Amino acid sequence: MLRHSGVKPHECIVCKKCFTQKASLRVHSLSHTQEKPFECFICGKFFLTKSNLKKHAAKHTGEKPYQCTICKIRFTTKSNLKTHLITHTGLKPYHCDTCGKSFRQKSHLQAHSLTHTGERPFQCGICGKSFTTKGNLKTHMLVHTGEKPFRCSICGKGFTTKSNLKQHSVTHTGEKPFQCGLCGKCFTTKTNLKVHLKVHNKMPYHSIPLRP
Repeated sequence: MLRHSGVKPHECIVCKKCFTQKASLRVHSLSHTQEKPFECFICGKFFLTKSNLKKHAAKHTGEKPYQCTICKIRFTTKSNLKTHLITHTGLKPYHCDTCGKSFRQKSHLQAHSLTHTGERPFQCGICGKSFTTKGNLKTHMLVHTGEKPFRCSICGKGFTTKSNLKQHSVTHTGEKPFQCGLCGKCFTTKTNLKVHLKVHNKMPYHSIPLRP
């Protein structure tokens, strides 16, 4: 009944956040103690909640019980399926209060909001560099470990990010997906296109060739 009434009688003594159920407060309290009582018996990784452990366990079993009724892609969790379904509707229900930009996922909005505040809450424990998202920090850590998990299927060369691998792949295919809107010239990378555009910026307006 408390859930419907809006009453939250259980208060966290650390951050004063309130909860309707004592069990929810108990789980929340673990975020302050950094305690993770649920262990994966396959890889030894620990989790804050039993549900998080269950989601993780699906990675080991390969089980994907949740299927999209539209494209038939399967997912390990219900939340991942729910997020995926938005790609079919085109809806972007999460809006930035500062600039009005919309996002499909709440996590994407949260990451975007940091661009307005300038906050970088994820810090590298080795060099001290800070990042706006956990994903960016994870990618950065590869610089220290030397790990290159993304490998080219043609030449075997390794890369730290999927985007770097994608850029490299076009050297094999000859594809040039980035086109100049002024002269029509194409480039293999976005960086090369940006460098090319500087040439147009230096040219007098009347000397810029028109596209046919």
